[in-house]
Amino acid sequence: MQSFMSVHSGHDDFIHDLAFDWYGTRMATCSSDQKIKVWEMQEDKWTNTAEIKAHSGSIHRVSWAHPEFGSVLASCSSDRLVYVYEEQLDGRTGQRTWRKQGRLVDSRDSVQDCQFAPRHLGLRLATASLDGRVRIYESNDVMNLSAWSLVEEFEAASSSHQTKCNVACLTWNPSPFDPAMLCVSMASSVKVWEYGAGARRWCTVASLDGHTDEVHDVAWAPNMGRSYHLIATACKDGYVRIYKLHFQRASQTYVPSLVGKVSHGVSGGASIEVWRVCWNVSGSILASSGDDGVSRLWKSDFQGNWQPILVAAATPQQTQTQTRTLQAYGQGNASSMNQPSNSSSCGTAQPSNQHLSSQSFATPSQQTSTRPQVAASSTLFSSHPSFTSPPAPTSTSNPTFATPPTHSPFAPISESKQEDMGISFSAHRTFQ
Repeated sequence: MQSFMSVHSGHDDFIHDLAFDWYGTRMATCSSDQKIKVWEMQEDKWTNTAEIKAHSGSIHRVSWAHPEFGSVLASCSSDRLVYVYEEQLDGRTGQRTWRKQGRLVDSRDSVQDCQFAPRHLGLRLATASLDGRVRIYESNDVMNLSAWSLVEEFEAASSSHQTKCNVACLTWNPSPFDPAMLCVSMASSVKVWEYGAGARRWCTVASLDGHTDEVHDVAWAPNMGRSYHLIATACKDGYVRIYKLHFQRASQTYVPSLVGKVSHGVSGGASIEVWRVCWNVSGSILASSGDDGVSRLWKSDFQGNWQPILVAAATPQQTQTQTRTLQAYGQGNASSMNQPSNSSSCGTAQPSNQHLSSQSFATPSQQTSTRPQVAASSTLFSSHPSFTSPPAPTSTSNPTFATPPTHSPFAPISESKQEDMGISFSAHRTFQ
């Protein structure tokens, strides 16, 4: 394990979320201390360039808009508010400052998630709230972000729910070739919604079943020429599930199927709670993070089995343990990755004959650049369009990897206890 960089965040409480901008050169963090911090990569170091006192409650999520619309951030909080911020240049001082532009006040309970829509849908923002509703806002004028309209709103919980249904998270379908679609989690239920142009309303088109506990996060994979969609979920029961969503033209319906189910890990005989999942830009590698403060990357082999290919830990002490356990863990998971979601598949996987050997990334001095390949604060994984899994080395010496170009990153982060409130950039590579 080589720690490329460790940054003290300066937050006074738990860090709930971290998001990269589209280029991967800036990131935003939010915390229970009611602050947002904006960071920028300067001379191979992350520098805190701005601090925003945003809300009067814990800030749950931050989201960057596409750079076509400028430097725009959104945040949501337990104070029931959603704010939109824009970075502007002060003509008098020449300094860049973040100004609070939009204030969205429609939620009647804590807002758990907010996500900007893909670029082709315009400057839109979707929010998920504990009042059980999903709201979609649109900017009236991209040159004046103080004016936002509530254009769509729907009850995510079905009428059959007898109790209040909390909407925990959501994710957009990034494909420009499909109608506007959202995947929304409500307790242990996950549903896919589509906006019908004819009906002019949002309708449920699929249900992703099989979860035995609350779902903390959902992630829709970019569709790079596939004839189907992939959606990943992070569940409190300790499992990461990958669903395939296929559109049948004959019946004009979406058919979901569970194609992967992997355990994030086990500690003390109990499953480790999973908090975040996220895809790389090609939708071929999945990152997960949990209460163990460790990030894992998963990739499907030619047989459709999801294998662990990398582990990133926030501390060296965790790394030594995780490096040893990943080898046995990868063997055991290989035989049960694609088991159906039922009680029989939730047990411990049987080990296979496949062995994983572990080797570390090259040290920063050995690399052509010191930009981090993987950033982890429980989990922080930056991905790029040209990024592919490096080939296995032919010798036992540490391989050297060139730094990929920056573009369109994503960054999940766990809500696990981060007592030092720091951000650690680290990576550990395992090869089969």
